[in-house]
Amino acid sequence: MRACTVDFNEERVDLAIYYGAARYPDLHQERLMAETLQPVCSEAYQQQHRLTSADRLSAAGKLVAIGDQTVASPFGYDLICPKENLARPRFRAFSEWLRSQCRADMPAPVGR
Repeated sequence: MRACTVDFNEERVDLAIYYGAARYPDLHQERLMAETLQPVCSEAYQQQHRLTSADRLSAAGKLVAIGDQTVASPFGYDLICPKENLARPRFRAFSEWLRSQCRADMPAPVGR
């Protein structure tokens, strides 16, 4: 993990996965996973303030979604690479596998 961008000309890196909303016009960039935001609170806070809940607890069972409304975030996980890598068979195979894994890990939308 690093805070700066990969220099594909200087480093032996085929691709990178960045989190954020930045654009890289000189590179191939595709969104692997978008981020969706939803308000949550503790059950105690919900009961104290009589908030409507979608009755969906977090995996740890400590947070409750308030309603079922979500908001798309401008942030997400992007695959970044030099455009010439798109023609490489090994890169295509890996990026297709990566896309399939990202789709498989996406949670079902709340409220559906």
